Amino acid sequence: MVKGIYNKVEFKITRMIEAGEVEPDGRLPSERALAGLFKVSRNTVREAIRALVEKGILSCRRGAGSFVTPDAGDRIAALLKKELGKKQLRLTEIFEVRKILEPGIAARAARTIDSKGLDELDRLLGQQKDALETGGDPAEFDRRFHETLVRFTGNSVLASLFRTLDMILEESRAVQTPERAGHSIKFHTRILDALRQGDPKAASLAMAEHMDGIEKLINQTIKE
Repeated sequence: MVKGIYNKVEFKITRMIEAGEVEPDGRLPSERALAGLFKVSRNTVREAIRALVEKGILSCRRGAGSFVTPDAGDRIAALLKKELGKKQLRLTEIFEVRKILEPGIAARAARTIDSKGLDELDRLLGQQKDALETGGDPAEFDRRFHETLVRFTGNSVLASLFRTLDMILEESRAVQTPERAGHSIKFHTRILDALRQGDPKAASLAMAEHMDGIEKLINQTIKE
């Protein structure tokens, strides 16, 4: 059993309860019905139900099925609050790393980047703007902007380190909003201007402010 699969079913059942599709003390649809609804195996549904029973959100009555507990709503709210706390702590730790690395990367790039690198960053910034204006997904161009910046530091160890951390850093890009995209474009423009001027201090400062602003926007989005 792949944990991620039954966790998704667990989440979907929880959403059904939150939406009032099954009321407190109400009977959950059968395993067969849920398996058909979610397009998974009955065994996956069974594992999800077992997890929700352990959390006190469901109770099983022999021969009768699975029922929503009277205090399921309170339990769900408590679990969401706990998960939110974990997610915010994780993102705080990731941004601590980004704040250590990325201003230094920007400062070094201001000393080393050539016209080819500036043109590539300018093109990525333009694609990021176009994606936002046309309702596309600017996140990929955001990621590539930072990746390209590292590459043009000329430091292969730094570039290798950044690639190694990429999957972890990607967690900080998972929360995307138009406000975040607009912020990124604004500060990518400032960073690129500093690079064109060959100003390490301005590049580092713009990147540091970029990281601070993105972290605040993400935390605000999560809380909402």
